[in-house]
Amino acid sequence: MYETREEAQNRLLNTVVSYDGFPHRVINIGGRTGAVTLAIVPWPFDGSTGLREVRVSDPLFKNFRTPPLGFVNYFEQRDQTHVSWVERVPARRMHQGLNDGNTQITSLGMRAIRTPMTQVQTSEAFKEMIVGEYPTFEEVYDLLIPESSIAFDREYALFMSNEGYVTIYHKRDPLGLVMNGIIHLRADRFYAREALVEHERIPNDIQNL
Repeated sequence: MYETREEAQNRLLNTVVSYDGFPHRVINIGGRTGAVTLAIVPWPFDGSTGLREVRVSDPLFKNFRTPPLGFVNYFEQRDQTHVSWVERVPARRMHQGLNDGNTQITSLGMRAIRTPMTQVQTSEAFKEMIVGEYPTFEEVYDLLIPESSIAFDREYALFMSNEGYVTIYHKRDPLGLVMNGIIHLRADRFYAREALVEHERIPNDIQNL
């Protein structure tokens, strides 16, 4: 936990953190040693008077240094019809909250389109990723069109090829095909069956490909 104002400012100022399970942006650091405070606003900011000042030791931050990341259903970029995978850059960075310098966003699809963090973080889809709000597996399967992908979980998404084949992904790893709503795992990915069966948002009808 940060004990000085200077340390908190270096690590958190102008970054996105998770507070009470929702994304917030840190816009100012206050307080003295032992009572460091953060001025935060709900993110994306909707123009409301959501500014609050809370202690950095507030238990509602929990693991505020690393907000939950994964698939984000962000489709606002031109020619971008694929869900994007959000992850922290595997490099030592000063900031603990999220910003462009420590976050990488790559589309899931035929073309690896990279999107700036500053562009995605102001979308409702970014907030839905942090909170964990996703359409169901069945809804995603029905919504897919050729050359598109949609996530139904932070770690799982479906992708439809131009030929109409639907692939299920765990993170950025293709596990197999979905045909008539049934998951058919590849032989070299059958180790994922147990995790899929236990996942409450995925149908239990899973077979070998």
